Amino acid sequence: MRAATLCRLALKAPLFAALLGSSAASAVTTGFDLMIDGSYGQQPGTVNVPLVTLTNRSSEALLTSFSLTIGDPAFNFDGVIQIRGPAGGSSRLIIGDTNIPRVDGVNTDTIALAFTGFKPGESVSFGVDIDADNGNFFQDYRNVLFNNGAAPNAEVTVQFTDAAPLVLTLNDVSDPGPITRASALSTVAADTVSAIPVPASAFLLGAALLCASFLRRRPGS
Repeated sequence: MRAATLCRLALKAPLFAALLGSSAASAVTTGFDLMIDGSYGQQPGTVNVPLVTLTNRSSEALLTSFSLTIGDPAFNFDGVIQIRGPAGGSSRLIIGDTNIPRVDGVNTDTIALAFTGFKPGESVSFGVDIDADNGNFFQDYRNVLFNNGAAPNAEVTVQFTDAAPLVLTLNDVSDPGPITRASALSTVAADTVSAIPVPASAFLLGAALLCASFLRRRPGS
């Protein structure tokens, strides 16, 4: 009787194990903060070379790359300077240059950086020179990246490890006035489910099959 009872329990064990082995979905968040600060003042009295600060707000993922694209084709990035961070890794400029004299022959509508070891909670900062294609070299970054009339606003793309990139268009600010800062945050949650380990499931399945064979052979069962 005891053997039969144990075998009946063993037949149900794979189902119980599967239910126990599938853990509840856990949310993994990827996100970033972006601050653009015109009071950085590389050119005193202007907001032509704002300071951009990017912070990894993910729960686990490393931040691997960042790009900022000007939506208005009448303007450009003339250079990126003083790249700092992340504390635990490194930064590398992959689109753009680090030369911002007035005439250097290099102008891009996009700047992009790649990172190693950019952990959650860490930040990277850099200055970026914004110019007009027509030779007017003093621009208010707010009127180029957003609040630029009918022209498209700037777009940010941030890539993380093991996650889809986040794409964010900078929103208009209704009344920027003396404000020289803008921030943006975007997050996405991904669900992960852990399955029952293969060795354990295989053992339980084998035990269940042996018990099924035993019960079929028992007289009167």
